Parts: sequence; structure tokens; C-alpha cells
Amino acid sequence: MKTVNGVKVYTNLAEVVASEHTALLIIDVQEGDWKNLKGMTKKALAGIERVLEAARTTGVRVIYFRNVQPPDHLTMSPPYLRLLIKGGYRPGKDPIPVLEGSPDTNILSCIAPKSGERVIDKRRSSAFEGTELDVILRSNRIETIVLVGGSTDWCVEATLWAATGRDYYAVVLEDCVRSPRPAGHRAALKQMAVIADVARAADVIAIWNKKKKKL
Repeated sequence: MKTVNGVKVYTNLAEVVASEHTALLIIDVQEGDWKNLKGMTKKALAGIERVLEAARTTGVRVIYFRNVQPPDHLTMSPPYLRLLIKGGYRPGKDPIPVLEGSPDTNILSCIAPKSGERVIDKRRSSAFEGTELDVILRSNRIETIVLVGGSTDWCVEATLWAATGRDYYAVVLEDCVRSPRPAGHRAALKQMAVIADVARAADVIAIWNKKKKKL
């Protein structure tokens, strides 16, 4: 840690992800996108399982997010619908993506939330947009968020940008995120490393486990 103009600044990963001021944000690990466990998705889920276990045993706050939309396109603006259409959505022919009540919105059972772990539904890419996340973090004196889940180049990246704009330290675990767009995944990680910390699950788990041994 160093002091800059009278302000204390964390200067290494261990300081940034110290368990007493860190929350683990699990972004959109839902049946619809994650049920096909191959390649990048399979590796990311394995990493998430490991880091989730470490977070729980060291007292790191865990918050889950689900991408969920109500019926009748009520929260889908024209620009948002345009994005979905560009991605292949066919209004009038396809069901509304991640519709409330659909099994596709369920969090994967292998990382299911435990009692006391918050699940927040969101309507947009960023986990901050239209949710109580910022209030929860500030109320619990959280300074750092550790991001896992998907998609790397969409919801994870959007949440990261929103976090830095709100003055949180942010860490993305590169082996715990996935995207159906491999080129976008790589490009997003490269860009995120410029504005935040990009680390591996093992790095953060080692820091948290070291803290646990001292307790």
C-alpha cells in the first residue's frame, strides 16, 4: 500500500482482494447459456466452483446475478431489441430471451446459492444498472469486486466499466469467465487488463486461503 496525496492506495493483488472488503460477483451463470459444458464454458465453470468454495470459507460476500426479462418486451427498448436482433433473435417467432419463469434463467445447480447469499435479477448488461448492487456494496463497506461468469465481452465487461466509474477496485478472473465469441473474449480481457486487474482463480484462492489459515 502507498499513500498518494493523503489517500491510501492498494498496490498489490493481496491488498486489493483482501477478504474483509471484497465481494464475489457471479454474473449470469444460467442454464440457458451454460448447460452446454464444453471448452471455455467447462473450464470457466470449474474455476468458478473453486473460487466460490474459497470465498465461502473465508467470509467473502457472494452475490449472484441473473439476466431475466419480463413478458411482452416491457423492459426491451428499441436499441436493446436491435442488439438482440443482431444476435439472431426473431421477434414474433422466438420466445423472449431469458423470460421470467423459464428454466433457462435458473442458476446452475452445481453453484446454487446458499442461505444468505443474495440473488439479484437484472435487465441490462451491467449488474449495476437498475439494481441495488451499489447500495449493498457501500452499505457493507465493500471496496473490491471479483468478477466471474459471462459473457466476458458483454455483461462482465459492462459491469467492470460501471464498477470503475463508481470507484471500486475490480478484478476479473480470466479462467472463470466465458463467451460464445472467442475473439471477443480475448479482446475484452486485453482491454480489461488496462483498467482493472486480470488474474487467475488460483492467485485469488491462494490469497484467501492464506488469510483463512491465520484466523
